[in-house]
Amino acid sequence: MLTTPSIFERYKEIRSRMPQVETTNMFEDIKSLLDIVDQGTTFVFNAFGVLNVGETLIKGADKRLNELRKLGCDIRIFTNAASYDHTGALDKFQRLGLSVDDDDDDDDDEIITSRDATLTALTSGIWGIITASEDQLADITTEFLRLGDDAAAYDAVDGILFFIVIRLDT
Repeated sequence: MLTTPSIFERYKEIRSRMPQVETTNMFEDIKSLLDIVDQGTTFVFNAFGVLNVGETLIKGADKRLNELRKLGCDIRIFTNAASYDHTGALDKFQRLGLSVDDDDDDDDDEIITSRDATLTALTSGIWGIITASEDQLADITTEFLRLGDDAAAYDAVDGILFFIVIRLDT
């Protein structure tokens, strides 16, 4: 069985084959994102642990996003909550109190979900999908089977997608 130490040992064994990365020792202490707002045009946030934990907004996240927008910054929010389709993710963030832009033009959406990214990259074939029973799968545009307890269904698909998120009670 792999353990954390054994994984790191394996990484060290193959490190020379990995791409080389140049790093800098230049760091800047900041008190707020507003301290560096003039150094870029877009701020990218991971949702979980940065903007929210489960169904709880992190205090001040909504205000900071609004301040950045008022200063002309673009906002992008990444979420791995694959059990939500895009509309469900949008609804969740709005329910938490975040004002998020969601234009009809996908290029201007502030929310980028792992599910959206996955669906964009799907190849042809029959996809098996494991998800919550309430997920209507209305955003799936390729052939699929909802997988459950029927073992034969697993043999009938070309690949499997897991659109499951463990919900944390906070």
